[in-house]
Amino acid sequence: MSELGFRVGMKVEWRYYSTEVEAKQAAAKAIVDARRKLEQGYDFGYQSPGSIRKLHSSKVSGLDPEALGDYEGDVYEVVFP
Repeated sequence: MSELGFRVGMKVEWRYYSTEVEAKQAAAKAIVDARRKLEQGYDFGYQSPGSIRKLHSSKVSGLDPEALGDYEGDVYEVVFP
């Protein structure tokens, strides 16, 4: 699985992938991680770990501009706990 980049928030982080297949694999891992953290009382705020959002690379905000390099096209954003 090849992650294009990530950004970190206060309660979750967002990771970016170039294919839907990679995003779905990552989302499955995020869901497992989230269940473990929920058992420990962790709060994700209004975010849903494991959710996937498709957007164009030009619409990704808060990410280091060099993280995507010259990549232009659709990316898949996955929420991680």
